[in-house]
Amino acid sequence: MEQEKTPIDNLTEKTFRLLGTLQDLDEQDPESHKKFGAALIEQAKAMQPFLQQR
Repeated sequence: MEQEKTPIDNLTEKTFRLLGTLQDLDEQDPESHKKFGAALIEQAKAMQPFLQQR
């Protein structure tokens, strides 16, 4: 049975994916920039539950 991800688990996964994409970034390849941008957006979305808490 698969457990539902907690917000911190989701943020951790998205952050590691962003780091992996950053490590593979090819400054000369526009497609590489798109992949990095997409990973950055996903990581930012994963931060939202923490930013909305007061």
